[in-house]
Amino acid sequence: MGHQGVFELQRQLLADGSVVRLQVRGYSMLPLLRDGDIAVIEQGPYHPGDILAYVTGQQILIHRFVDRESRHEYLLRGDALRRNDLPIEEAQILGRLVAIERAGSSIPADGPRARILRALSSVRIFGEPALALAMGATRRIQRAGLAFTAPAAR
Repeated sequence: MGHQGVFELQRQLLADGSVVRLQVRGYSMLPLLRDGDIAVIEQGPYHPGDILAYVTGQQILIHRFVDRESRHEYLLRGDALRRNDLPIEEAQILGRLVAIERAGSSIPADGPRARILRALSSVRIFGEPALALAMGATRRIQRAGLAFTAPAAR
């Protein structure tokens, strides 16, 4: 079965009320989603701030829904990225993230950490997404070999 057949099978499972588990590859959704996490996906409804799984070419991407381009087109962006993805059509969407499975635990996608990241994803500083700027600064600090430590307790 080719990629399109797998995507259609996943779409049918979601339409029937099942959830689909997808292994995360990459770093575009740091710090919420990490490489190797399992993203638990179910069908809509979809609202700005939700994290959506969608088909593009031969792959599935999992990025945050930031805005609508038109009635049937969505704009998405990885939390650690500075730019939006190309607009996608509603038909490309498989579903929305409802949980993250990591190290034997299930983390709800609407938990406190996820709500903070959702709020930060809409904040812009000098026209750039605040979350992406913070992630870029963190990566530069790590590459430079610098680390922040808490002061010792007295």
